[in-house]
Amino acid sequence: MDIENSIARSTRSIPVGSTYVDGIDEGMMKFVLQDRKRISEDGMLMIILPMSKAEGEMLSEPEIVSRGFLDDHFSEIRKGINQIVIDAINELHEANRYSWNAKKKQIKKLVWKYVKEKTRKEPMIIPILIEI
Repeated sequence: MDIENSIARSTRSIPVGSTYVDGIDEGMMKFVLQDRKRISEDGMLMIILPMSKAEGEMLSEPEIVSRGFLDDHFSEIRKGINQIVIDAINELHEANRYSWNAKKKQIKKLVWKYVKEKTRKEPMIIPILIEI
């Protein structure tokens, strides 16, 4: 756009395209777009679990936060997820497996399987263990 004698005229064009993610190389772009597609189709479940830093035990029941995940029986599903998480943490603790990664992997695997069986959806499962 050029302005001359108080008159604006379009004098050039600038080629543009779609940009989905800023600051990530092209190799990472594929994974980012796959995650976004998955979340848009099946949603996401975050499982927030406060844990004792010293003993590695649960301090309260898990809190489940859903985004984009809808189901008519969500309150029932939430109860099932809570029980799965509690059982998984207790079993790992009894087996002396205190690794945070082991706990997260087990929760993710079991909750994903349960939700898929109940809903036929495959939401992204994000376990968040908070040390207190």
